[in-house]
Amino acid sequence: MFSNVKHKGLKITAAGGTAIASSGLVNATNYLGNVTGIIDEVAGLMPSIVTLVMAIVPILIIFVIIGFLTGLFDGILGGIKGKVRSL
Repeated sequence: MFSNVKHKGLKITAAGGTAIASSGLVNATNYLGNVTGIIDEVAGLMPSIVTLVMAIVPILIIFVIIGFLTGLFDGILGGIKGKVRSL
């Protein structure tokens, strides 16, 4: 007697699970349409971001070179001043 009840309960659960899965698939398809639109917009921005980075990189390299040279000359002048003071 209990085996029949369990068996019927499993059938009901399986049928309900299928209905839930199919409705979830419809919702997932609707959300997927929204996600692909967002991905298309982000992909459209990529060339602009690459152009921006390519415009900024040379300026950053120039700042790094200027910072290195001023630090080098500061170190040289500091060493000369220290040597002159010790005399």
